[in-house]
Amino acid sequence: MKKVLLFLNLLIGIGACGGGVMAFLSAHSVETAESFGLSKEMLLNSPFQSFLIPGIFLLVVIGFGNLISGWLLYRKKDYFAEVMMGLILIAWILIQVYMLMAIVFLHVLFFLLGVVQLTLSVYTIKKLQLKLPFSAHQN
Repeated sequence: MKKVLLFLNLLIGIGACGGGVMAFLSAHSVETAESFGLSKEMLLNSPFQSFLIPGIFLLVVIGFGNLISGWLLYRKKDYFAEVMMGLILIAWILIQVYMLMAIVFLHVLFFLLGVVQLTLSVYTIKKLQLKLPFSAHQN
């Protein structure tokens, strides 16, 4: 399970970093946005005027978050960060689908990856009978 989760962290983290950088770069140039397949019309149902804020969120929270979560899992066997990253990815995709009013292959793929990440991490926590961090029951 640990190797599968580490692979998911790398796949999601690198993918999100790439997507975040593309969205960040497209926020300043219409030509750049169009070359990445992004258009202003995609933002009509969102509170954003450009892809800057979504790009930063995608890069920092989902991209770096998954890479850090993978590092924590590798070093300390911290499966709770995996749960959070799976939940964040699922929420991100659902919000994105709602705002864009469209579903594309990458939405389905990353939604399923988030579900797998969440499911495997919860299963492992239950299997190893890990206690919640900062729980009063640890003493």
